[in-house]
Amino acid sequence: MFFESNRSSRDGLVAVGTVVMNRLDSGDHGDTVCKVVGQKGQFAPGVLSRPMNSKALPDVQAAADAVLRGERHPKVRNAKFFHQAGLKFPYKNMHYVLEAGGNAFYEKRSRRDRKATAVAAAPVAKPETTSVAAVAEDKNPPVQGATALSYDVDPKAADAIGALLAAQERPSPAQ
Repeated sequence: MFFESNRSSRDGLVAVGTVVMNRLDSGDHGDTVCKVVGQKGQFAPGVLSRPMNSKALPDVQAAADAVLRGERHPKVRNAKFFHQAGLKFPYKNMHYVLEAGGNAFYEKRSRRDRKATAVAAAPVAKPETTSVAAVAEDKNPPVQGATALSYDVDPKAADAIGALLAAQERPSPAQ
């Protein structure tokens, strides 16, 4: 936490600690905190052997103790990755959850996870309803020669299912 966060905020320190604990809990990055932070290529190389000289050390130690006692950053959720804030990557599987302490925290999501998230986040349309009384009072007679499949749809203006239906051959209405 000392070396990975710029030590400017407790928020950033706890976020880094949360990522470490998420990695530990996953079992994919080591079975101890030391193995997680010491894993090759995962955290800043060579810094673990440098002395921690800073006025912020008591704050860092307090944040680390809190994380070890179970505190987690609520916005980090299940994220197991972060990088320096301000960097941009072209990957579509990086779902950012927080920027704190000079870092951007993210979850890696599969294509299936991204689709599920998009569907879950989509607004739900309120269905249009018509009362039985309004239908009974409808004075407009049905259109002569109309069938259930008789419609004129511009495939470019329809959704995927409407475009598929519009492209299908349909029987001509009976004359």
